Amino acid sequence: MPPPDTNTPEHTQTPEHPGALVARELQRRFTTKAGETVGVHGVSLAVERGETVALLGPNGSGKSTLLGMLATIDPPDAGHIIIDGVTLDRDATRADLVRARRRLGVAFQSHALDPLLTVRENLAIAAALFALHAPSGRIDAVMERLRIADRAHDRVGTLSGGLARRADLARALLHEPAVLLLDEPTTGLDPDARTELLETLDALRAQDDAPAILHSTHLTDEAEHADRVLIIQSGRIITQGAPDDLRAKLGERALVLEHTPEAASSARARLAGLGLEPRPTTGRRTIAPLPDSDEADRIVRALLEEGERFRVGPPSLADVYTDAIERPARPAQAGNAEGATP
Repeated sequence: MPPPDTNTPEHTQTPEHPGALVARELQRRFTTKAGETVGVHGVSLAVERGETVALLGPNGSGKSTLLGMLATIDPPDAGHIIIDGVTLDRDATRADLVRARRRLGVAFQSHALDPLLTVRENLAIAAALFALHAPSGRIDAVMERLRIADRAHDRVGTLSGGLARRADLARALLHEPAVLLLDEPTTGLDPDARTELLETLDALRAQDDAPAILHSTHLTDEAEHADRVLIIQSGRIITQGAPDDLRAKLGERALVLEHTPEAASSARARLAGLGLEPRPTTGRRTIAPLPDSDEADRIVRALLEEGERFRVGPPSLADVYTDAIERPARPAQAGNAEGATP
C-alpha cells in the first residue's frame, strides 16, 4: 500500500450510517482465451465497524478479484466503494484515494514483510510510511496485541508461517484502520497455526475499537467465526446471513445423501419418491429437510436397508454452502441473491 501524501433487514444501511465498508454494484470482468466472461458481476455489500463478515466461496469464485477492488489495488469497471466515509468512484481524486488507503488495513495470502528485516524493523517502516505519531509505542502495543512481542528482534525470514502471518497482521493494524481486508490469511498454515490465527482474529473483533473485517475463505469452519457470511459463486453473491440464520433455511434437521455428480438427478428422484423435498443440486450431495416424525424414521430405515450413504442431523454451514454452490446455474442477470446488501 503506498504511503500517504502529507443486505438482510437487520443490516440495512442508511445514508447517514452507511457502514465502514460499502460496495455498490462493483464490476470487474475479464475475457478468457475460450471467450468466457469471468470476474465480479454487480456485487454490493456493507460491513460495519466491529463486524466480521466472511466472504465464502470456492477457488475461482471471484473472492480475490473483489478483495483487490476493495483494497483499491484494482479499479472496478463499474460501481463505487465507500471506505469509512470516503467515496471512490469515477470522480475520485488522488487525495480521495490517499484518504481511503489511510483507513484500510490489508493482509493477503502472502505476507508483505521483508524477510531480511526483523519484525520491529518491518513495523517501523510501515509506521514511517503512514507518518504515525510516537511510532515506537504503537509498535509495542500492536506486537503485544498480536502476541509477537517476544519475536520483535527476530528476522521475519526465520519465523514460522503462523508467526509471519501474525506479524503481517500487526503491520495491517498498525495505523488503526477502520477496515481490515483479509484474503485467505490461513493459506499454507498448519492446523495449529491456523487455529491460533483464527483465535487472534476472534480476540481482535472483541476489542472496543475493532475495525470492520472482511475475511475471504473457502473453508466453512473459518466462516463459522464470522457474524455474517456472504457466499460468492461465479462473481456473484448468491446468499448471505448469519451462520445460524443460513442453517435455519435448511430446517432443524436435514438428510444429506451422498452420490456421484452423475447420480444427482436419480438421488433427487429417490428422496422425492420417499416423500421428501430435495434441494436442487448438481454435485455430490443432495440435501432435504427431514421432519421429526414416524414417516421420517421410515424413510431413514428404507435408505439404510438399501445401503445408501447418508447422514441425518442439524444442518451445518458446510451443508448450507453445498446447497448454495451446487444448485443449478442461475440466470446471468442475477447479480446478488436474497438478502444481499444494496
